[in-house]
Amino acid sequence: CINGGKSELNEDEAAVGSFHLPSHPNGLHDGTRNFDVLDVQYFGIFDGHAGAGAALMAADQLINHLQEKLVAIQDDLFLRRPRESTASHLSENPSTININIDLLVTGALENAFCDFDEHIARERNLFNITGGCAAIVVLVMMDRVYVAHAGDCRAVAFMGNEITVLAREFTPVTDSQRIQMVASLKPELTYDAFSENFYIKPLTKKDLGTQVYCRLPHREGWYGKEVTEQDLSKPGLVAGQGKFARLMGTIGVTRGFGDHSLVMPGTSLQVKPFLTPVPEVKVMHLADKPIMENDVLVVGCDGLWDLLTNEEIGVAVKASLERSSKDKLTVLDRYVQSFYQDFEKYKLGIHFDL
Repeated sequence: CINGGKSELNEDEAAVGSFHLPSHPNGLHDGTRNFDVLDVQYFGIFDGHAGAGAALMAADQLINHLQEKLVAIQDDLFLRRPRESTASHLSENPSTININIDLLVTGALENAFCDFDEHIARERNLFNITGGCAAIVVLVMMDRVYVAHAGDCRAVAFMGNEITVLAREFTPVTDSQRIQMVASLKPELTYDAFSENFYIKPLTKKDLGTQVYCRLPHREGWYGKEVTEQDLSKPGLVAGQGKFARLMGTIGVTRGFGDHSLVMPGTSLQVKPFLTPVPEVKVMHLADKPIMENDVLVVGCDGLWDLLTNEEIGVAVKASLERSSKDKLTVLDRYVQSFYQDFEKYKLGIHFDL
């Protein structure tokens, strides 16, 4: 079935591409073509929801925004490449920030994601760009792997016996501190219908007058708060746990593209102000690690990670590579299909989309 039976059409997209950053904008050096270039490889997965429009546009257009941002900093990338020192982001003068390659590329990725989301906002009505999508992008350049992630996808590197998670899921629970901060700074967004506090569990009438652990906005720790009638009258912005967690009872992912018209059911409350396209960016320096032939980076959306652990995926990939399989692209799909069939006989109602 498509999309775990949740929709008639496939809402997920992927993109692969490459481009070059020349050391000279016009491609010439002293009238010749002898110039240096930076090769950039690009991989993206876009997990759509409530329509395929945002994912389709991301697969087609995000790379253009990213290339534009990297071209804008290409001179600085070449300037820093020969003498790059990644040990510190600060110069000897503590008042001066030494902006290194990783910070430049991270900034380019962040700006590209935000600009693309604004692109969707401008054209969503003209081209009927429906829904939204989680996004995860991998850039390979300058002996580095950059993973930019906004949504509930994940990227895991399997290198020898070492497992390195380069992107974890953003859900209403894992992103709750940012959501609390938005609600605290802009209380008008909720029309005072929600509490800006985050409780460790949903409050019920039985909790009235008792102590329940609570985290306030702009704070890291938890404290025991006595539950009042006012606390019961205002639900938290985030409710539920795990895969059932929802922001404003509406959506289970808090970062990504699109969803500009999303409102809380039965109200006019806009959900978009509590969502963000800003990605978390992680960097892996390939020069620091011995890279072997069977080392891989697995990138997937929640349909994969909801069913299998990192370790199970590592076993499946390793088994395929050891057999020198020529069909490596479908090994995980077959592994998950087998896993799913085992569960079907127990009628657990589990769905997946890959």
